[in-house]
Amino acid sequence: MSRQNSGWVLGASLAHVQASPTAASLKDIVLSEAACCDNSTSIDAYSGDSLSAEKNGHDALEEKLGRLATKPGVRAGIVLDRASGAIIKTSGELSALRTAKARDAATAASFSNEAPMAEASESQGVEDFAAMIWNYVNASAHLVQDVDKEDALRLLRLRTKRQEIVIVPDAKYILTVIHDTPSA
Repeated sequence: MSRQNSGWVLGASLAHVQASPTAASLKDIVLSEAACCDNSTSIDAYSGDSLSAEKNGHDALEEKLGRLATKPGVRAGIVLDRASGAIIKTSGELSALRTAKARDAATAASFSNEAPMAEASESQGVEDFAAMIWNYVNASAHLVQDVDKEDALRLLRLRTKRQEIVIVPDAKYILTVIHDTPSA
């Protein structure tokens, strides 16, 4: 059973993260993700002045992530703290953020009519997925640094038969969007 969130919700680990993104870094994240995630949409659609100076970082983050969540084919999104990997926000179908191990555990729990166990395995699956993304980004960043110390990781795309995972690391955050694989 998949659970849908109607919008971006605060993750349990938000209290651990005090930093807020600057307008410039958030704009870079959104523009980079938009260019990769949806080739049919012009980048200009994301580059409006909605990240004006009077908005604080949290409001700008909410606005941009909400906009990305409404794009066609986007199934889920997750924002992680770059330093710790803590989950800051999730959106969409949480089932898209679970690992295969967590899906199997949730299925087994649903057959035994253990609803609390199914909820716990779903939450654990999202946490496992976040940990895998954080480790993948860190390993990729180390690879880039080993190849060229003056270079930096900007974007990761992982395409499978069923979905594509777009990861945009920033100085403070890791934005991950899962969307359906576009037909060729």
